[in-house]
Amino acid sequence: MIDTLNTDSSMNSGGERLGAGDEGGNQPASGQERGVSPTVGIILLFGMVLIGASVVALAGMALVDDLQTSTSDEQGEQVLRQVDHDIASEKGAIELLNDGGYNITDEGRINVSVTTWSGTRCTLLNESMGTLRSQRSDGSTIAHQAGGLFQKTDSGSRVLSGPDIRYYTTEAGGEEVNGVQLSLTDLQGTAGSGTHRASYERASSDACTDEVNEATEIELTVDGSPYHQGWAQFFNSTFGDTHVTYDGSQQKVTATASLGAAQPFESFIDLDPTIYGGLYAEETGPIGDRLTVDRYDGSVGWDGTDPDNITEDLFITNESLALEGTGTVDGVPVANGQLTGVPGADVTTVGYATAFDVSSFGDDTQTGTPLYNVTGTYPADVYGAKLDTTFAPIPSIDANISRAITTIDQQNPTRIDDPLSVPSGESTALYRPNGNGRIGAGQIDTIDTSGGTIHIGASNGANFDGVTVTGDGQAHVYVDGPITLTDVTIDDERARSLWVYGTEDATIKIEGKFHGVLYAPGSEVTIEEDAEIYGAVVGGETDIGGDATVHFDRTLRTDVPIPQANRGLEIPHPGERKPVDVMFALDRSGSMELYQYEYVGRNWIEPSFTGRFRVHPSERFSVDVRGSGGVRTVEPGESGVIEPGDETRVGCHSCDRQFVYISTQNDPSGQRIDATRAFVGQMKPGDKAGAVEFNRYASPLTDRLYTHSNFDDFNESLEANANGGTYIGAGIDEALEYYDPTDDSEKIMIVLTDGRNDGRDEDGSETRELAGDAATDNVTIYTVGLGDERDIDEELLMDIADITGGNYTHVSNASELNELFRNIGEDVQERNMTALSVNSFESTADWSNEFAIEVRTTTVTIDD
Repeated sequence: MIDTLNTDSSMNSGGERLGAGDEGGNQPASGQERGVSPTVGIILLFGMVLIGASVVALAGMALVDDLQTSTSDEQGEQVLRQVDHDIASEKGAIELLNDGGYNITDEGRINVSVTTWSGTRCTLLNESMGTLRSQRSDGSTIAHQAGGLFQKTDSGSRVLSGPDIRYYTTEAGGEEVNGVQLSLTDLQGTAGSGTHRASYERASSDACTDEVNEATEIELTVDGSPYHQGWAQFFNSTFGDTHVTYDGSQQKVTATASLGAAQPFESFIDLDPTIYGGLYAEETGPIGDRLTVDRYDGSVGWDGTDPDNITEDLFITNESLALEGTGTVDGVPVANGQLTGVPGADVTTVGYATAFDVSSFGDDTQTGTPLYNVTGTYPADVYGAKLDTTFAPIPSIDANISRAITTIDQQNPTRIDDPLSVPSGESTALYRPNGNGRIGAGQIDTIDTSGGTIHIGASNGANFDGVTVTGDGQAHVYVDGPITLTDVTIDDERARSLWVYGTEDATIKIEGKFHGVLYAPGSEVTIEEDAEIYGAVVGGETDIGGDATVHFDRTLRTDVPIPQANRGLEIPHPGERKPVDVMFALDRSGSMELYQYEYVGRNWIEPSFTGRFRVHPSERFSVDVRGSGGVRTVEPGESGVIEPGDETRVGCHSCDRQFVYISTQNDPSGQRIDATRAFVGQMKPGDKAGAVEFNRYASPLTDRLYTHSNFDDFNESLEANANGGTYIGAGIDEALEYYDPTDDSEKIMIVLTDGRNDGRDEDGSETRELAGDAATDNVTIYTVGLGDERDIDEELLMDIADITGGNYTHVSNASELNELFRNIGEDVQERNMTALSVNSFESTADWSNEFAIEVRTTTVTIDD
């Protein structure tokens, strides 16, 4: 989640301990911009952990067995890794093993601040860092500080695992989002050996909310930490060494991250455009020809051969929209009125509107949105979906344009003299035409923005014919009067480099190619036949010529006209859904199903075991279980459950028999097989499924990926075996062989295990490499841990899922597998219902001069 940031220069930097929010990632490209006034989301999720002074006895919270047999030095590091995991999981107890030499103390400070384009500086955080230390016998120290693990020796310090600090450029909901996320942990109290009870209290506060306009830079400084070399190492890997300064003598390291470039003049003009999508019109005539509205990533540039760079985008009208029989919209129409269409009309996905002239045929199963067959054909030529609410029309900007032109005239602007550029040593240039205030055809050939930002005021119209915009900056043209845009181009189709603003009484014509943004709400716009636009158009009454194309630069979007409740539709649309290939890698180690003779008594006794069990099919005797619900008999081949306090006896009451051949292991009745069959039962035509099993080696359960029509054969091929040790990597490696890399399918793997690698790859390095191979092959792995968490290598399973983009889930009982696999199946189905999903329009680039900074605090207190 990227929040809009509301900044304030008046934060009190003292007082409460605060920290900040999420995992590590990639750096954004330098100099990356965001439309008119670029915006970068900053999320600060601050966590506080207070470790109390007293030790309390809590049963059942011992660490895993292998820790208990480690050396004291090894325990120190492993215990702190476990503490880190427990805090992140908000567990109710934190255990510190004996002889760890633990103590908690404040070691150094961390400061986080932002700087705006005007030079205003705002401090978000300036606090000491409470640190949990473990002193090793060799004199070195292992420390948990700010959510990271560090080691300090006589020769210096190094980072073992970094804090949750992320500087990245990512894609959220189909839109490019730059962000900085921090999740810092502050430990307080007195640490001694033993188990400490932990409670968590959340609070929130806002910082920098009122006065700071546009943040262009964030700075993180760690000062006075004994682990300063480790911090420098971490900052270099996160932000790049060119963004990090380090002074070892002062134990100080600072990372500076750019958050984009601001537009001071435009901020003064107070012009905040609303960009819903590729084309916005107050009203338009019936669509009788082809109109294409797709989108691309303007920070990368247009590549018409790359399907990942192109997808449908929004065509918005503030009135009703009619589609004629020859009308085609390659895009998503959205109307603040009625959507109508006749047979032969075509929309590639779905059309949204507030009203329809036909009755709804039902509601979307995912969102409850009423659905319509707009054309009355079967199947529908055009599907419709009803908006819950109308969207806000885009208001006129006449006053802003007047203010811009007047301000430029008052600033002694330079007279237009081709080419236009920013003078050396300046960051902004102001221009106005000679004479009557009109920009004539041929008066400008080149606008060079490589030196910064150019603002042009034209009080009597503008004619741009054959103009080329170069450089990495921006040009803003404020026009009062008619506008003509003919063959206007920008290097690499960076549409945000040129903004042309028009008044509501303007007449505007676009012909040939136009790169940039025309923003003229209320104006009369004509888009000529075969016109090709890279960027966005906002107009009033708009006449659209045949075969017109708008390639929307998705980095421009500021808002979405579709209510959240109406997004993410899943209307059946043949041929659009991507097929799914799923492989199951199922643990068959001996701990899954180990049979042995258990004492259940000839007469009623309290057995030595509880939980789920299964009587072997070859056993001659049943087992009676007596509990609060009465007596239950479990026959050979059946499974039952013994609750605490229940009593058992051999089912043959006249027999001299006290032992029965049963299994009390994690999946004695093979419910992992039932869950697998239930999963494939949700799959669709075109999907395929296969399965392997593994102990220390892997073997096939199916000889191939079965197609949907052969899923009965797939189900018959499955069987629950159990013997041997465990090597998770063997199952992943074998399953990867089943996928066809040439298939354009969604590739999913589900790995189920109840243990950890033993006898091979016990540190998990080979298995993680195999997960990397899966990620390279675009295989997403969902991992499942079954049984006692202490017996499962959860860290490895989490890493496998993280590396491949999947999820890890723990279930304590095999009876939970059916529901879990069904949920995973639903998740996979939802991920692949791409035909009519509009979730990709959700994330927006907010160009408001305000940011919202949300500070969340979590206090974890250890009771006496």
